Amino acid sequence: MTKLSGNVAVVTGGARGLGRAAAHRLGMLGAHIVILDVNLTAATQYGEELSAETIAGDLRSRGISCSEIQVDLTKKAETDEAFSNITNELGRVDILVNVAGGLTTSGAGQAAEISAEDMRVNMDLNLMTTVHCCQAAAPIMRSSWRRLNELEPSPFSIASPCQGAVSLALNIT
Repeated sequence: MTKLSGNVAVVTGGARGLGRAAAHRLGMLGAHIVILDVNLTAATQYGEELSAETIAGDLRSRGISCSEIQVDLTKKAETDEAFSNITNELGRVDILVNVAGGLTTSGAGQAAEISAEDMRVNMDLNLMTTVHCCQAAAPIMRSSWRRLNELEPSPFSIASPCQGAVSLALNIT
């Protein structure tokens, strides 16, 4: 039995990059991984090598229990539905790692030059995805005192909209 055996870890933005690394690490520690991402094939589109078409398939090929949900986390209703589906299927959420985010401006690199629309899109992608996920996960996790984990590389980071513990999931030992 491994350290996180029996736990359910939800990783947002888990289809590539930091989210992929977090999903892999938590899976190696025994957690069942649920990948939430708007683009489940993002890893291959960014040149990351996988043994399957998606990260979930790649993790399964390594013996890691994994499922995936394609979802736009900037939309609260979709986020709530995804967490409802997770709860219905798996009965719990033990770990939430919020990595979804990125930069989607149309070229301007300085805050003073970014259009209001681009700023709103970036705030939705980097802040509201975290808020939506924490709001959806908190009632599930509070019922059994599970942890909320924040792994947010964005300049729009906030400590935790759910007053959960802030920790770096990749360093769980």
